[in-house]
Amino acid sequence: MKLLWLMSGALLLCAGTASGQTAPPDLQTVLGEVRQLRQELKNNLATIQRTNILLYRLQLQDAAVGRAQQRLDDAHAKVAELQSVHKNIDGAIKNTEEARTNAKSAGEQDNLQTSLVRLRVRLDAMAQDESDRQSKVADFEQQLRVEQAKLSELQDGLDQIDRALKAQ
Repeated sequence: MKLLWLMSGALLLCAGTASGQTAPPDLQTVLGEVRQLRQELKNNLATIQRTNILLYRLQLQDAAVGRAQQRLDDAHAKVAELQSVHKNIDGAIKNTEEARTNAKSAGEQDNLQTSLVRLRVRLDAMAQDESDRQSKVADFEQQLRVEQAKLSELQDGLDQIDRALKAQ
């Protein structure tokens, strides 16, 4: 109700000063208060808008961090899968070498030797794929750190606005 009276007085004062009349000292005081309230309202609105923008950016960045984390987790899972297959192929090579050593006929030894060659070729390809995946893991780890740093920067900005609002 007090604000309504202040606003009414300010409107009357503005109408009076617009026509070239000067306001009495009490109305000048009210007009000054209204202008101050208007400026504070404008400042608060700007702070609210900045905060909303920052919250939106924070939400987007949080999603980017989540996607980067998912890519890294997927890459780690693929590396673990390749390492498991690598281990299985190593075991198969050892078993095949042992079987070739214990083979009775030359034909059986030749078949086992062919199998060994195929397993070793597969193992070499697997090692290269594993190395490529390890490189991707390193890249994804770096990307995650970058995204987390951006998120931290936005959170710092939000904390700064929070401190400024508390100080008011």
